Amino acid sequence: MIVIFDGKNYDRDLGDTLKLQGEVAEAIVRQIKINLTNQEQTTFQQQRHVIPRAFEAYAEGMYFGSRVSRDSLDKSVALLTQAIELDPDYVQGDAALPHSYHVMGMLRLRPAGELIPKPRPPPKKLWP
Repeated sequence: MIVIFDGKNYDRDLGDTLKLQGEVAEAIVRQIKINLTNQEQTTFQQQRHVIPRAFEAYAEGMYFGSRVSRDSLDKSVALLTQAIELDPDYVQGDAALPHSYHVMGMLRLRPAGELIPKPRPPPKKLWP
């Protein structure tokens, strides 16, 4: 995955997506000259490797979740659930899944009883 910001090339493996996001965010902060607290600086520097297939399933799930049809929303739920199963500590999937269920409910595409996600234990840790 390659991102170019302010003339600098950020070339990272897909599994280092969160690290890349942190580096680009830090570059933006430097560019607009915001002073960060020590805790905020530490947050940007923390790294967690993401399983590439989990990230891809999450990204695809988000794409299909933005489409307003039963088939697309069903696919979104399946992909986000797959992302969660592939990497239970990748919390973005957990955060996005309720949106697809919510839209399905609003449009009455599924009975309400089918729109309640199955409970699961919390992630082992949110940060490395």
